[in-house]
Amino acid sequence: MIRGILGLLLFNLVLWPSILSAADDDIVVAVARNITVDKLSRQQVADIFLDTHAFNELQLTPFDREEFALKGRFYREVTEMSLNRLRAYWSKRVFTGRGRPPKVMKVNDLANNQGLNNEVITYLYRRSLPDNMKIVFELPAREAK
Repeated sequence: MIRGILGLLLFNLVLWPSILSAADDDIVVAVARNITVDKLSRQQVADIFLDTHAFNELQLTPFDREEFALKGRFYREVTEMSLNRLRAYWSKRVFTGRGRPPKVMKVNDLANNQGLNNEVITYLYRRSLPDNMKIVFELPAREAK
């Protein structure tokens, strides 16, 4: 009984605010400021993050983010895949030798510019955009209903 109450309390204090923030903040796709591209379409972003090679002439290296709510919303809105479906997609591609999922980038890596090169493309909340990156695609916050 106590465990159940503590679990519910933990969910409300820790997880619930991050789930709410996922719905009320813009998600942006960003690259280094010196990359020549200024805008990407939804399909181009999906192709880059799903490693389809349909569009990646810029040789951008996609990086996923650690935050579960951010990653889930990004893939759901850009590729129309749930995270479970995305895992199945990558399992099949890895098994057949046709690709690897993007590596995960830690939040501090963007701000500190650690281990990054100019070909990085990632998604993040607009409020987290570092000065050394520019926006090439936007997913606006969902309207409260």
